[in-house]
Amino acid sequence: MKIAHVLSDYLPASRGGTQLHVRDLTRALRRLGHEAVIFAGERGSGRQDFATARDHYDDVTVERVTYEFRDFDRFDRLYVHPKIDARFRDFLVREQPDLVHVHHASGLSSRIVLVAKELGLPVALTLHDHWLVCPRGQRIHPETLLVCERLDRERCLPCLGKLWPQLLPQSTDDERLRSAASLARWEGAVRAMFDACDVLIAPSDFHRLSFAEFGLAPERIVTIEHGLDRAALAAPARTRPPKRIGFVGTVLPSKGVHVLAEAMRILGRHDLELVVHGEVASFHGDTSYEARLRAAAGSVPLALRGGYRHEDLPGILAELDVLVVPSIWWESFCLTIREGALAGLPVLASDHGAMHEAVVKGIAHGFVPGDAQDLARALGEVLDDAALRARLVAAAAHVRSIDDCARETLDCYERCRGQRGATVGR
Repeated sequence: MKIAHVLSDYLPASRGGTQLHVRDLTRALRRLGHEAVIFAGERGSGRQDFATARDHYDDVTVERVTYEFRDFDRFDRLYVHPKIDARFRDFLVREQPDLVHVHHASGLSSRIVLVAKELGLPVALTLHDHWLVCPRGQRIHPETLLVCERLDRERCLPCLGKLWPQLLPQSTDDERLRSAASLARWEGAVRAMFDACDVLIAPSDFHRLSFAEFGLAPERIVTIEHGLDRAALAAPARTRPPKRIGFVGTVLPSKGVHVLAEAMRILGRHDLELVVHGEVASFHGDTSYEARLRAAAGSVPLALRGGYRHEDLPGILAELDVLVVPSIWWESFCLTIREGALAGLPVLASDHGAMHEAVVKGIAHGFVPGDAQDLARALGEVLDDAALRARLVAAAAHVRSIDDCARETLDCYERCRGQRGATVGR
């Protein structure tokens, strides 16, 4: 089978969890005898909008379409674009895949699913995050850092208006009505995208059920837990006394790194060091987060190591003694927890969202999300209890392999295709 994977951007320029999952999934499917091609958005290439370029990454053909939002003069450019649809149609006709697997349409077009269906192709869509119900992507209020537990478009409108005031103006009643109508059209396009898919996939039961609020019947969504390349990260358990407490990932307020810094200060143990690996990114234009972290840590030694290559992750994890994943937002799965466990680290994680499933399995030691005091308590328990650390490390056996994930995904593809034997343009 030839599978066309679609996502907003791809390696090596973008190295998020979705991109790494697609890389590992294509590798595993190749071991099972199947072929992959990739269609991805691209930014920062220097090319004109809608220009395409082909290259190979990890022995997979990747077609990249540039879109820098230079014509972003109305809200629907966020989620649909006829020129990107046309590039995608050309890609499908040329590549002749048997199935399309959409992973993320941000920066592309929600209509790519409809394009594939018009060509007679079955389509699978993985719900990797919250972008399809929250245009900001994280379903968290950027100012209060409170999770939007209930979808409320009246609350969404002013939040999004602050991000795109020129596209969703709300100074007058007429502007508010027009902006609300723009938001309703976006939601309609997303629903049409869902309706056109043959199968929807979620990486966790929590994430599957969270889409029920959007009106998706849970039985339409199959949970396929992400897998990892277990051998790439496998490491022996630590025998040294724990000293380096680590965070790995993009350094954003929604990732809760400030909660970890404050917990370290509350714990008050200056034999410990907080080591943060990851780029301190702008959060909706706010660039003050590094200063906030340093203030939260107080006199606790804090090392901000900056961005890293994913190839360096095994070495980074080997230098740590405990890994903390303090996300405030609802993670849809969280590869980082599993990576830490496979690397022989005891892992602590916010006990909510999909991360709760890792806590229940014993892969992570949970604490109340956003609560520095409770994180300090949980961290003290892990530091002081060698038996607890050993149990957490042993729970790495529950981390799924990418080959298991690929086999289940392939079964899903086969059900999706049925007996149609779809072809493109023939």
